[in-house]
Amino acid sequence: EGKGVWHFDSAQVLSEALQDLTGQLGGTADSVFVQAWAPGEVELRLFLVGLDAARPETWAPAHTSYTTWKSHEMHAFHLFRKFDRQGCLSECFQGDESALADAEMQARELIGHWIPWLLAQSHELP
Repeated sequence: EGKGVWHFDSAQVLSEALQDLTGQLGGTADSVFVQAWAPGEVELRLFLVGLDAARPETWAPAHTSYTTWKSHEMHAFHLFRKFDRQGCLSECFQGDESALADAEMQARELIGHWIPWLLAQSHELP
């Protein structure tokens, strides 16, 4: 995790990161994704198995992974952390069950928007 993930706090650092990313040997990506850094951010990674795009009842996650970055030095991220739900609740949500449940509900709701978008980009799902 974290390869090709950079932290930037100025236009100059972003420029350097983009030059580094686009100049990597063997790289085949034709685009990059840039997003704002939110301190304390937690990523909910939803794993969909046996997905049938025509059957929304198959869009339920088979597994959810809770992840965050513990640190970043020299504009690169280090110490990628993974949690089970209870660990995420305790360490990232300070025990606020309703806040975590709301985040999980919002993440599941996004699936219903991502599947049609993905199908609009290609005739088959990745």
